[in-house]
Amino acid sequence: MKRGPKRRILLYPQYFLSSVSRRLGRRVPKEHSLSSLTKEELEHALRELGLVYEVKEGVAYPRESNRPTFRFEVFTSERKQKLLKTLASVIKKYKS
Repeated sequence: MKRGPKRRILLYPQYFLSSVSRRLGRRVPKEHSLSSLTKEELEHALRELGLVYEVKEGVAYPRESNRPTFRFEVFTSERKQKLLKTLASVIKKYKS
């Protein structure tokens, strides 16, 4: 089944962290969330899924504009929420 055209999805580490509340930016359910996340772990998961991406260093999550970090720009036709859950499960497998 072919989906629509590819679009850009921004991924910040805060989307995956269990220490971040939903109100402050966590996008995955608590059971899929991670205690910590490195750029290398997220990059490994994106490569494993065969996704096209770019890394941006020194950018800040909008709700924490005083703390520069990194973000990934992923080009996919997949829905963002499904992509986040899939990435979280791949990273959990990679960490264990």
